[in-house]
Amino acid sequence: MKLDQVDTESRVLHVARLKGGLSTMQPLCSDELRAISAWLKERDRMKSELEKAQFEIARLRRKGKSRKAKPRGSTRKTAKKHKK
Repeated sequence: MKLDQVDTESRVLHVARLKGGLSTMQPLCSDELRAISAWLKERDRMKSELEKAQFEIARLRRKGKSRKAKPRGSTRKTAKKHKK
């Protein structure tokens, strides 16, 4: 089901049939409209949280790229002295 198939003002669901079938409009009862409205609110909440998270990730990536790389420590190996 796609969102554009739901008409909350007219309280109907547009059902498009495949392969030349007859498309119909099905009435939506109050419980169904409440469930759809609740889902749309939840979807908007999830979408805004996702956008905030994506913004934060992008901000952290930009911050990480703007920092200069720290010089690495010496990789000099210490030679072992052998006692005879």
